[in-house]
Amino acid sequence: MKSPAKLLMSGVILGGVTLGVGQIRVWQLEKRIEELRIECVRESKGTIEESSIQFELLCDPKDLLRSETETAAPGIQGTLVHAQRSLNRWKEIPIFLGVGLLLILSVPWCWYFLLRRIKELSAAIAGK
Repeated sequence: MKSPAKLLMSGVILGGVTLGVGQIRVWQLEKRIEELRIECVRESKGTIEESSIQFELLCDPKDLLRSETETAAPGIQGTLVHAQRSLNRWKEIPIFLGVGLLLILSVPWCWYFLLRRIKELSAAIAGK
């Protein structure tokens, strides 16, 4: 196997591994967010039982991320916002990185492939 083909195969493998690692991390973060959400609901119920004030904490990480102000949310809500931000990043970055690796490492193969086709075309035009 020639060098451009090795680079192409390396690009496919590295791109796949990058996407796989990204998906594993996304799964871990989703699991962590669900645990934090359950803990937030539990903390909210505990606060209602302890005080006479009837309010519930906002425990949806997407709503918390949308309603975020300049100062970070305190306690469990801040942890939820941080985890949701990490999840959003991990959903996007591995895809771009994996595709980028594949594209960069496939350039030599594409170049030599096109050069061979041009050589065949010129030989056909010349009548050889």
